[in-house]
Amino acid sequence: MHSKIPAFIALLFSLSASAQSDGLEADRPGESQSAQTVEKGNLQPELGLRRERSDDETVDYFEPRTTLRFGLLQGFELRAELSPVTETHKGSASQSGLLPVELGFKASLWKGNGSLPEAALLAQVGIPKLASVAFRPTYAKPKVRLLLENKITEALRLNYNLGAEWTGDDVKPQWLYTVSPELTLGKHWEAFAELYGFAQKGSLPEHSFDAGLSYFIGKRAKADLSAGVGLTHSAPVNFVALGFSIRFGKS
Repeated sequence: MHSKIPAFIALLFSLSASAQSDGLEADRPGESQSAQTVEKGNLQPELGLRRERSDDETVDYFEPRTTLRFGLLQGFELRAELSPVTETHKGSASQSGLLPVELGFKASLWKGNGSLPEAALLAQVGIPKLASVAFRPTYAKPKVRLLLENKITEALRLNYNLGAEWTGDDVKPQWLYTVSPELTLGKHWEAFAELYGFAQKGSLPEHSFDAGLSYFIGKRAKADLSAGVGLTHSAPVNFVALGFSIRFGKS
């Protein structure tokens, strides 16, 4: 499985297609977050169903994970993330509830120019009191990311993130990276492949690979399907996700 990953990425780079420059830009389905912000006055809900096998004994269902993005100003959006989850363990009863609701913003830093990537700052915090008791962490769960995007050709771009997150179980940061080429395939389709990982002092690093397709429904909506595998023992074994994003507003 892992030996096929470089070949898959090479295939994405070798394909040629015409770009769809005016389609909806969403922060899913991958782990990478886009440097683009929602236009002022627009509301963009992004919903996703995800099945994740954490290990041989545990399967989590996120149903549906919802991100609400609102363009407050040009280049500045407010965000809220809600993640209902059902956790199942082999040989025991399942447990359902709500992970900490995350509130935050995304702010554009500068526009891209040639080799200079477009950049944005993402900051969110998960609030323990806005979670089910069974999934309530000891501490707040802040996250901060630098979001970068290079336009390689009209059809190909590269998204990559650097940042830190806190799990809420302790006060040690969990450093993260993502690298994701995205390729437009004609008028309605887009493909991506992605490598990403998390590392925390005193813990084994988690590295994963995922890939998927998005289908644009006009200029204001898209559906997506993706799947991935863990590359290290501490990462989730595998996962699959299905999502839908739509934009409301004049832009």
